[in-house]
Amino acid sequence: MDAIVISKYGDENELVLQKAEIPKPGNKQVLIKVHAAGVNPLDVIYRLGYLGDFNPKVPFINGVDVAGEILEVGAESSWKKGERVFGHLAHGGYAQYAVLEDDFVHHLPQNVSYEKGGGIYTTYFTAVYAIHHKSQTKKEDVLLIHGASGGVGSAAIQVAKLKGIKEIWGTAGSHEGLEQLKKEGCTQVFNHREEGYVDKIIKLGGANVILEMVANLNLNNDLKIIKTGGIIVVIGVKGEVSIDGVSLLMKQATIIGLPLLLATKQEREEIGKLVSEGLTSGILNPIVAKTYSLKDAPQSHRDISSSTSSKGKLILLPWN
Repeated sequence: MDAIVISKYGDENELVLQKAEIPKPGNKQVLIKVHAAGVNPLDVIYRLGYLGDFNPKVPFINGVDVAGEILEVGAESSWKKGERVFGHLAHGGYAQYAVLEDDFVHHLPQNVSYEKGGGIYTTYFTAVYAIHHKSQTKKEDVLLIHGASGGVGSAAIQVAKLKGIKEIWGTAGSHEGLEQLKKEGCTQVFNHREEGYVDKIIKLGGANVILEMVANLNLNNDLKIIKTGGIIVVIGVKGEVSIDGVSLLMKQATIIGLPLLLATKQEREEIGKLVSEGLTSGILNPIVAKTYSLKDAPQSHRDISSSTSSKGKLILLPWN
């Protein structure tokens, strides 16, 4: 099969298209034909080797999110051949075939395309985990989503609507991104590249819950924006974080880190049920910003790492 193999940690040029053996499913595993693979910030972190002992050992096939059709099932698998599914794996998604553990496989509703399916797991499971489990955002709360035009951000808007949250505020870095947020249902939008945007949010009374995608840039501002006793959920960070300790104390704020990989089996099952209901109803509807063939995987990593305002998910199509 064709696959993107990383033989040494490094820049985008280490994403090499080459032939690899088609994996075989174990007892409680399934083999799927990968129709779409999501491109995530975690893929970039793995490529760079930043997670030490938690990083896949080279050589490995990059990619953690996929959608496709089940071709083979293990002897003790609860799944069936031919089922349309999406899911998550430790690595191995940037390929024409992939093996997934039963516990990380989910039905892909007929009304959701494979392209959109490739962008479901990390984005929507993260959004539900942040809003429903970690912050337990209430319907009457003001929810602020930093970087709301990106993959997790746009998913969070939809999850908030699914949960009945009325005040959904979002930030983006371009006029196009702000227009997208309005269409998605944000009740207030702010350009986080604009001087004075923090003051605008403060004048509106601030937020009870903040979902933070780039904590090293925004966490200090979040402590100005958050209401007293509020919760800041850190979803992403790209470096050291420095904050004003006085603001942290006086706001009585709670800062929670959100590694989706540490969610319990029970939490994943609860998230999966809610996501499935949302996808079937159409309230959850993944936004695909751009698609790539496997050979263009290096460009997909340049795009996801760029400073330009993102607008949905980047998806690899292994059979294109």
